[in-house]
Amino acid sequence: MNSLLKKFAILVVLTTGCSSHQTQTIQPTEVLSAPKLQVVQAKETSIPVPSNQWLPIIKTSDGGIVSIETGSLTKVSDTVSFWSQVNYPAGSNITVSRSYAVASCNNGDYRLYWIATAGAQGQILQNNKVDIASHALPGSIPGTTLQYACNPALQVQAAQAQINQVQLETLARNNQTSAEAINEAMRIGAGMFK
Repeated sequence: MNSLLKKFAILVVLTTGCSSHQTQTIQPTEVLSAPKLQVVQAKETSIPVPSNQWLPIIKTSDGGIVSIETGSLTKVSDTVSFWSQVNYPAGSNITVSRSYAVASCNNGDYRLYWIATAGAQGQILQNNKVDIASHALPGSIPGTTLQYACNPALQVQAAQAQINQVQLETLARNNQTSAEAINEAMRIGAGMFK
């Protein structure tokens, strides 16, 4: 892998907020498919296959969406293992990236064990095991991601906020449709009196 892609992969890793897990070998039997990256099968179960129960938790300043995968998230004592995903805004060279991490909920240390990224044209840019250690600072995207992964109450709040947003969008669409219907009725009514 060229050095530019390595630097980008580390940047993607740092923006996802994932942590580490002691895992030796795992290789997908199939590549990830874009734009929805999916690990199809794994030879070992130390890194779980995401169950695609993605919970959006952060909207980045550039319009990206950071999610954690709650179906395979596990927490034992102060250690959490989870997949995170970043959906990049339209026009980005990267469509989506995923990473699997294990982290300490107490001190923010984490280690990434798998990274997968898909490009805007659907090509797989990276899909492999890694071993990258880092630290999630409070208030950063990795820090906030780790905070949600470690705290089930925040996950419930994020899920409720997502439901509320869908309800607001539905209400706005319904109101727009109603307003359009009223405008059309008024236009037809005005035509009747000409």
